[in-house]
Amino acid sequence: MQESFLKRIVDHEKIQKKLEKQERLNRKKILLDEIKNTINHIKFNEQQEALRPYSLAWALNTLNAESTTNLADIKKNYLQLAQQYHPDKNNGENMQPMADLNKAWEIIKTARQ
Repeated sequence: MQESFLKRIVDHEKIQKKLEKQERLNRKKILLDEIKNTINHIKFNEQQEALRPYSLAWALNTLNAESTTNLADIKKNYLQLAQQYHPDKNNGENMQPMADLNKAWEIIKTARQ
């Protein structure tokens, strides 16, 4: 009887250690994802700063398009990027990328009309 009780205690400790290890791994993964997002935002901002002031070339570059890309494809790019950089998906931090995307979309829509 004592052996089965001791075995249960040992099994419980093993399970507890596995759970703690998994929690540490999950925290590390979350931190790595946050670091990657921060790096992407920094890169995005550096690219945008290099292309200011707002021009058609800047707008096309911002929306990953070329001058020959049709408006429907540019809109698809805009919507994909808007989802990626939307402040709600980035804890409300750094709204500049979203503002740049909106400005770029307005410039292209106006130029293509």
